[in-house]
Amino acid sequence: RTGLVITEIMYNPRPVPGWPTNLTLEFIELFNANAWDENLTGFSITGTVRYVFPSNTVLCAGQYLAVARVPGLMRTNYGITNLLGPGTRATA
Repeated sequence: RTGLVITEIMYNPRPVPGWPTNLTLEFIELFNANAWDENLTGFSITGTVRYVFPSNTVLCAGQYLAVARVPGLMRTNYGITNLLGPGTRATA
């Protein structure tokens, strides 16, 4: 068992005015429900979205982390700072 939880998947956000696609604000949010920090080094998200967590990625106890398709745009639009990415969409 793990205390890591996927708490939100934004897979079809509203389009950002001036951007050609709504995919730019896609993200997956994780939460560490453990009482201890969790080292995510080497963990991955696979499927339609692909992302491998880099070395020394630690999600502190009780904290959230988002993997975003366009992290800079997420920071600008939502003020979220604990972001990684870009996550990529798998092609068929």
